Amino acid sequence: MKSTHEILEETCLEAHRLLCSKQYVEFNHILQDFDFSGMPIIGIALLRASFSVRSFLPDWRSFRERLRDQLGDRAEHLLRGLGEDKKTVI
Repeated sequence: MKSTHEILEETCLEAHRLLCSKQYVEFNHILQDFDFSGMPIIGIALLRASFSVRSFLPDWRSFRERLRDQLGDRAEHLLRGLGEDKKTVI
């Protein structure tokens, strides 16, 4: 079984590959299908990695909302800066 660190590293590398090659449809599928159970840190990494191209990802905002629901009280702190503008926290 892979450690959280290994999964995070693999996920970030794949996210980087897809985003750098502008494969937004494929990346958006990841956002649609992502299961947060047990590893919300992976969701945070995907959200942060894709923030600058969120306008190309139709499911980015709904992914953020699903992640916010999963994080509960920790969401405000962990998702700081991922709002619609720089002044918005979430």
